Amino acid sequence: MPARRDIDPLEMRDWLSGVSLVEIHRDLDERPSRLTYRLVGTRVTKLRGREDTGKSVHEAFFGESLDAALENYRLVITERKPVYDWDHTPSEDGLAREHETLLLPLSSDGETVDMVLVYQETEHLTRAE
Repeated sequence: MPARRDIDPLEMRDWLSGVSLVEIHRDLDERPSRLTYRLVGTRVTKLRGREDTGKSVHEAFFGESLDAALENYRLVITERKPVYDWDHTPSEDGLAREHETLLLPLSSDGETVDMVLVYQETEHLTRAE
């Protein structure tokens, strides 16, 4: 697994507005205890309609449900593999949004996932029902 330090933002400049970085905090027994947004890209912030940098995933997730979001993070953290997700989410403006999300594990020691790089593409589609 790559580490955060292996990612060069200059190489990703075309995608940075859709990128978020989520830090994994662990209990003393090394189990994940809290997920915090360390960076939320400008496009993602605009889509959400709020700034979520520094907030926990529990309080600021975006998507179908908190359970679905936490399951995606659990898979990335425990399986140490990428996760792709798609969902159809109604928004405050009455338009349904389809978004595709890619979650990628990052590890500073090559073994333990300590950060997740999230990339999100979103389309405004139809009136939500």
